[in-house]
Formats: sequence, C-alpha cells, structure tokens
Amino acid sequence: MNLMKKEFYLPMVEPHLKRCIAIDPKNVESLIMLGSAYYSAMRYTSAVKSYEKALALAPDNLSVYKMAGDACVASGDFDKARKFYSGLIEKAGRQPSGYDRHDIDEAKTVMKALPETYKDIDRLLKDSRLVEAEELLKKRLSLNQSDYVALTQLGSIYQERGNRALAMKFFRNAAKIAPDYPIAHFFLGRALFLTQKADEAIKEFDLFKEKMALLPKMDQETRKMYTNDLHYIAEAYFTLKMYREFRGEIEDILKLDPKDQDAWYALGVYYYVGEHNRPRTYEALKKARDMDPSTDTGKKAKYAIEYIRTNPDSRIIPDFSFLNKEYRE
Repeated sequence: MNLMKKEFYLPMVEPHLKRCIAIDPKNVESLIMLGSAYYSAMRYTSAVKSYEKALALAPDNLSVYKMAGDACVASGDFDKARKFYSGLIEKAGRQPSGYDRHDIDEAKTVMKALPETYKDIDRLLKDSRLVEAEELLKKRLSLNQSDYVALTQLGSIYQERGNRALAMKFFRNAAKIAPDYPIAHFFLGRALFLTQKADEAIKEFDLFKEKMALLPKMDQETRKMYTNDLHYIAEAYFTLKMYREFRGEIEDILKLDPKDQDAWYALGVYYYVGEHNRPRTYEALKKARDMDPSTDTGKKAKYAIEYIRTNPDSRIIPDFSFLNKEYRE
C-alpha cells in the first residue's frame, strides 16, 4: 500500500501515532504513517522530518525516498527534493526488481522540471547574469508560490534594476510567508531605508539580527554575509546620527571577526564623532592602518590620523567614508 495516497485526519491519528512512536521509537511504519498524515494536512516540513527519521532506521525503503521528495517539492525545498529523488533512483538501480518503476519514472520527470539549485542561481547573481537568474527564480515560483527564498532573490533583482516598489512587495511577501527567514527582513529593511522610512527599516534590521541569532551555527560563508550586512546596518545608523547604535553594530562585527579592518576604522570614526575622544580615535585608527596599510581602508585610516593631527579643532570633521562600496549597494 502506498501510504502517500492514503488520506488521514490529522487531529485523530497524530496523538495515536505519536504514542506508538514513543513506545517504540524504531517503529518505521508508524513514522511513515505520521509523515503521510502530515502530508495530507499540508504540513510538509513536518512530513519530511518524519520521513527522514524513517529512512534513518530503514535506509533501503525506496517508497519513503519518493514520499520525502514529493513533500519537499510541496514545501518548495527543491534542492532537498533532488537529494531524495536521487537516492531513490540510485538505490532502485541496485534493486532492479521489486519496486514500482512508475514511481522511478515519475521522480525522474519531476527532477527534470525542477529549477536549478540555489547555488547555481547565486552564481548567476554574483556574475550579474540577472536575466538568467530571474528566469530560474520564476520557474521555482511557478512550482511553489510560497518559495520565500525565490521571492527574496527576485526582489533583490528588481531592486538592482531600480524598481524599489516591486522589490519591496516581494520582500514583504517573503517575510510574511517565512517570518523566521532572516534575509527577507534584511532586504526589506534596506529597501525601506532607501525610501527614507527609517523607523520601519530599523524594525526590520532588528528582526534580521533576532532571526540570525537563532541559527545554531554559522559556516564561513554565512558569517561573511552576516558581517557585510551588519556593516550596512551600521552605516544606516551613522547616517541617522544614531551613534550609540552605530557603535553597537561595530562591536557585534568585531565579535564575529576581531580582524575586520573596516570595523576598526569605523570604531575610530565613532570615537571621534560620537564621543570626541581623540586618544581612542587614534588607537582604533592606528589599529586599522597597521592591519594592512596597502588597502583602501588602511590608506583612509592613515589619512584620517594625519588630518586630525593637523586640524585640532574637533568641530572640523574629515570625510569619513568608512565603509567600502560593497556595503552601500
């Protein structure tokens, strides 16, 4: 029997199945039935988790790979769907008989229809191949209108093209669908700030940091992304002359990366503009300069030190262009 096709009334079967699993955590059949119950109730993420537990106990159960792949497609997680379908096809190749070939053919057909992975789309975006990226993202949305990652990335494309109203619409939609997805809040905050809606922007920036704090662990790429985004938020606070908040963002960056040269330069800016503390200004700027005098930031730090020394009047503030161009885009 294909449990995926069976209808379940979740409020009735969920408590019973959970009790069965509590009594016997290795009851594969109960895990599969619970996953199918979640699927029937359109709780696709919960369905995938239940199927994954079943596969951990019964890795050769080919039916579960198909169920899990279908649940991932329904939830919009196409990258994970590929993994399950690939697992099904690979294992079916080792077991040529005893499994419904129709399911295998169906899995292959769905895989061909799935858009490219997000890594491929990210690569297109980094190479400024926006038209190609837009086509793939629209393809994802045609399969799942709730794909909040695709919505966010499409919004970033429209913002890049100068269509801020459309970009903001996509960002708001993504944040509404997935309120725990940090990047949607950051992009929405940035769009609001660029349209001079500072109060709303700050609320979104706060949500962004709150959701990022929920991540169990950041890999190197995520940490770099988060640092860059904090630099942008810091500049927003500086522009608004909210110097205490500006300093808070810089300190958060230095916790993530104590060797961030731009952050040390920005800290020097804070001490000069926010506290008029010349000794600490020199200390932070010297640290930024000495980290690597050959970089643009190192050169700006050197210039700032010399300028402040030759212009002792603290009312005269030099040009503190403390963030690199990438943070302002």
